[in-house]
Amino acid sequence: MNIQLIDINKIKPYERNPRKNDKAVDRVANSIKEFGFQQPIVVDKDMTIVVGHTRYKAARQLNHTQVPVVIADITEERLQAYRIADNKLNELAEWDDDLLFEELSEIVARGDEQLTGFNADEINDILRRADESVYTKKIDTPIYTPKGIEPKLTDLCDEIRYKELVKDIEASDIPQDIKEFLIKAAERHRVFDYENIAEYYAHAGADVKRLMEDSALVIIDFNRAIELGYVNLTKDIKQNYLDDYSENL
Repeated sequence: MNIQLIDINKIKPYERNPRKNDKAVDRVANSIKEFGFQQPIVVDKDMTIVVGHTRYKAARQLNHTQVPVVIADITEERLQAYRIADNKLNELAEWDDDLLFEELSEIVARGDEQLTGFNADEINDILRRADESVYTKKIDTPIYTPKGIEPKLTDLCDEIRYKELVKDIEASDIPQDIKEFLIKAAERHRVFDYENIAEYYAHAGADVKRLMEDSALVIIDFNRAIELGYVNLTKDIKQNYLDDYSENL
């Protein structure tokens, strides 16, 4: 592969490019700024872009005068197919959620999450879903029998680790937007005591019970939990449910 540094004014976008990429330009520009231009732009013999329109726009945004270019030595017919294939094939890739969680956790700990291409909300959602999967993959059915002693509201949730993290984050010198993100992530360290929650539920009024059920703090109606999306009715969960409750059906 012969990579050449070419005057950016000598190359031109493909007028019929079907890919809408404007929303990605800022993030790609940020990536080029931090990591350098690691992927060349592919052009045809007339210097029309085949692959790399977003990198081209990002380079212009960064006021680059030269960009690395590869001139594709294939027919126009194949280049037309390649333009589509390059974008379509990227859509077929999927994330391994567990490995992505591990990588992002380490990156966030270093404060480099803004370099990943994910925004704060996306990262927070990935970390939240990864935490939830630890519980949703487990199919044991917890059953609590109220003992008749109403717990204090403060006994329903352990916030010690959460408060320690928030205190450390607030005391740090990192930018405010990163603080806000990390405080959101710290929510994962609140630990619910579901046995105490079940006990509290047994003593609560009708409105409190309804809201606790809707929040899946307790699950009384299995079908309602499925409807709200708190339970996915996989074959394993269904069989587990039938094993536990078949005598009552």
